[in-house]
Amino acid sequence: MKIDEFLSTTNFSEKEKEGIRGIFNAMSEESKLAFEERAKELATRSDIEGLKTAIKEIEDSMAQRNHNDEPQDDAFKASLRAYFNDIKEKKNDVRFSPVSVRAASVMTLAGQSPNYGVGIKIDYDTRVHSEPSTKDSLSLRLNKGATSTAITRYVQLDGKEGTAEVVAEGALKPLMSFSYVDAQAVTQKLAVMIKVTDEFEDFTEFFNDVRTRARRELLNVVENEVAVGNGSAGHLQGIAVANGGASYSDTSLNGTVTAPNLVDVILAMAKQINGLGFSANVAFVNYSDYATLKFAKDSTGRSIFADEIARLGEIELIPVSSNTLPQDKVLVMDDRYWNLFINSVSVKDGYGVQAITSGGSTKYVSDLEVNQRTLVFETYVKSYIPGAEVGSTCWGSVAAIKTAIEA
Repeated sequence: MKIDEFLSTTNFSEKEKEGIRGIFNAMSEESKLAFEERAKELATRSDIEGLKTAIKEIEDSMAQRNHNDEPQDDAFKASLRAYFNDIKEKKNDVRFSPVSVRAASVMTLAGQSPNYGVGIKIDYDTRVHSEPSTKDSLSLRLNKGATSTAITRYVQLDGKEGTAEVVAEGALKPLMSFSYVDAQAVTQKLAVMIKVTDEFEDFTEFFNDVRTRARRELLNVVENEVAVGNGSAGHLQGIAVANGGASYSDTSLNGTVTAPNLVDVILAMAKQINGLGFSANVAFVNYSDYATLKFAKDSTGRSIFADEIARLGEIELIPVSSNTLPQDKVLVMDDRYWNLFINSVSVKDGYGVQAITSGGSTKYVSDLEVNQRTLVFETYVKSYIPGAEVGSTCWGSVAAIKTAIEA
């Protein structure tokens, strides 16, 4: 609505209306002048287009700068600052002064993957890396669970006399007698102790790795002891020893097998086990002997591994590490008869005492004094087989048995 239209709707006198028009015109002129002055500070369309072009040049320069090994930051900053000052002062034809930020020599990133891109950064793998533990194949196969007793007592057949015979009606019946003895198996403790600083427990990955290594070390010892422990003080009763399982002693196949290999050796040992009334179902061999069998080929170069495994029938072939059985040794079993009980590894955490020797003298200090803690890892294992069931196992030398049965 214009000023005259507005005044026509009022009851002001002509003199009053004339005064109002004067005030309005004065205010309008002042507002016009203020707007024109303000408009001088606003960017025009050409200013905006120039700014877009300038920003594009900056982005191109930044991309080039990111590819250089040692960018010339000072020169770049000076040029960039001058550019923005020109924009602020509304100078005509504002342009960014080109600056060379290329490295003085040819830049190479030897060994870097091209997929890293221009922003090569550092990341951190929080796992603690070390060699993997050997597989505890033997103990895992034979373990019957945890034991809650220190001693297991059992009765076993010690011997018998006489046998059944065909007799005539009314004739004297043949006499047969048995003798029994009691025996026992003692649970053995396996333990290892590790000392760490109090701060070490705050580093979760390292602390977890210590616990993992300790547990694996205990289980590796169990694996070895179950295989070759001699049953003396401080040792478990192992299978592949003179006082554990039975060694190969069958002579019925001597000189009868043409070009015997590992499978023939296992079958010969299984024959001994089965002949005593057991049923062989598993064979443990060293990885090296297993590999020799796996790489075997016939005259045409075809692998015969599948054929050899098929010959074993119900006997499962399990490769184990040298910690379990050394190369050339093989263990065949009816694994239902060996009694192995392995408890879970427990961890005890607390303060202990240690001896410190200095200057020829020894003093004892607590872990607390030297900012340490003691970690004790323990497990309990019971391993035994009654004498009457020893024939369910057979162990021996691959080379020796091959020599014995070879035609």
